[in-house]
Amino acid sequence: DRDLIDIWVRRLIVDAQDHDRAGMVGDLATIGVIRKRLSSANGGQFENEVAAMQQVIHSGDSDQILEHVIRLHLKLSR
Repeated sequence: DRDLIDIWVRRLIVDAQDHDRAGMVGDLATIGVIRKRLSSANGGQFENEVAAMQQVIHSGDSDQILEHVIRLHLKLSR
């Protein structure tokens, strides 16, 4: 499952670089589902992160979106 998350985070980064907002929202939803399966204890914190990310995707500029994606990737890597 961790490898699966890594694959989807990489897709999220590619979508962020391509400015594909719809793709990023879908990637985030998929990562959230996988993450919940991995650890329900982290679910709440991760859901907040996903919600914040979705807000940035809808309103932020590309650099801001990429910054959030990288931060999310670092959190998931721990």
